[in-house]
Amino acid sequence: METKQNCKMLKVLAALFLVGTLATATLAVQYQFTTLDHPNAGPLTNAYEINNAGDVVGYYSSGVNGYVYSNGVWKDTIYPGGLNTNNQTINNAGLVGGYYYETEPWPPPFHSYIYDGTTFDLQPYPGADKEAIHGLNDACQIVGWAWTGAGLVSYFQDGDSYDVLASPDSGTVYAEDLNNKGQIVGGCFAGGNMRGFVLDNDSWASFEHPDADGWTQFKGINEAGHIVGAYRTGDSWQTWKYHGFIFEGTEFREFAVPWEGTSNTVCHGLNDYGHIVGTYVTDADGFTHGFVAVPDYATETIILAPSKDNYINRCSVSGNETNYGGAEKLLVRSFDGIGCSLEEPKSARTIIRFDLPDLGYPVIQATLGLYYYKKLGSIDPVGRTYEVRRLLNDWTEGTGINPAMAGGTTLGSSWQNRHNFGGSMKFLWDSHDMPHIEDTPPCAQGCSGWDYLGGGDYPYTDCNGTDHWGGDEVWVTAVVPSSFGWMEWDVTALIQ
Repeated sequence: METKQNCKMLKVLAALFLVGTLATATLAVQYQFTTLDHPNAGPLTNAYEINNAGDVVGYYSSGVNGYVYSNGVWKDTIYPGGLNTNNQTINNAGLVGGYYYETEPWPPPFHSYIYDGTTFDLQPYPGADKEAIHGLNDACQIVGWAWTGAGLVSYFQDGDSYDVLASPDSGTVYAEDLNNKGQIVGGCFAGGNMRGFVLDNDSWASFEHPDADGWTQFKGINEAGHIVGAYRTGDSWQTWKYHGFIFEGTEFREFAVPWEGTSNTVCHGLNDYGHIVGTYVTDADGFTHGFVAVPDYATETIILAPSKDNYINRCSVSGNETNYGGAEKLLVRSFDGIGCSLEEPKSARTIIRFDLPDLGYPVIQATLGLYYYKKLGSIDPVGRTYEVRRLLNDWTEGTGINPAMAGGTTLGSSWQNRHNFGGSMKFLWDSHDMPHIEDTPPCAQGCSGWDYLGGGDYPYTDCNGTDHWGGDEVWVTAVVPSSFGWMEWDVTALIQ
């Protein structure tokens, strides 16, 4: 971390505090259910997907119009001039995927779109006259169905690249959803039965609910790999009943709207917090209603110590290659002079790694705590702002203490090197070769406190306005207090 103001040294200890919900880890049995009925719906409201902000998409039967339901407000999404609009999916950026029907000829063709809240961006499949988006992740990768001269195909789309999804059993595939890891779920025919499938890179697995009559379909998957869907029972269409489930690993767990006089629960989607959306039927009138189910949360706080930490010093007595991985203290210091001045820089940064456990549930809050217990020099840093950014590359901690004392070494990480194993086995920080403004040796002065000849790899924008590794992404700040004690940074956005 580094301030962009003049400041002197801080010494710190570190810990990371994680708060996570256990709901999606334990797949809690208790849920709070809410019915979603569009005000103009009539007999049908479908709820198909929910993102991490709690926004729900689907369609309702008054002319079959799409909707986005957000914070208690219904917003219709109707393709201009289209016959029907069917919203199927929404990602965490709020982009909606679906398809609309043309008004003619009959039966009408239909076409995929991504809707950004204002504009419908059509997503044609090459050689198809009908296509339907069913899943859309945060990278705008798509799964959907298309009808070509060869019949119905399911496909994965990444930009202008299309891959047909094929089952090892040679049956028809119906892709329904994908997560940010690229795991795809849906249904496929095998031996005459519809089975739920998971496609994870090139690994294909299919499953059938033990009580199903030959129809099981996976409908949605979240980042933890938890899956929702439905299976069917009954001897014929007159007696068919649908039943929702949550699937984790190889285990099906029943999931049904609990109210008396309801049936035919189908789970369509879930987010990373375990919120589930779908549909159910009221038996008295046969109406279909949407629902959202929110698990009763239990939370757990985990405190992590760093797996490694050290500080890196620019223009120290022994130069930019000195290692301080064995030092008992962590230092933060900025140089005198900012911007593109030619003052000799004497910056020091603390670099810390935390190894996050496989929690199996999302982190809802993460706090970095550094204990401020000493200042060096005559200038009091109170009121100054310190930044924390996400490092992009790993480094070797090393065991160095101080070049002027026993234990001084250049092995390990330093301002210039992220790894130094001795001799020619040195590996520079990638930022070492980034554009910079040359200064007289031994130091090279950069444009600001975050962009010069090493010192760690992180996204930034230099003083010439050039983006490196995506430019200034999210970073977080804290202000130095007037007395010694814990300083805290909300690093949730850097962890999630």
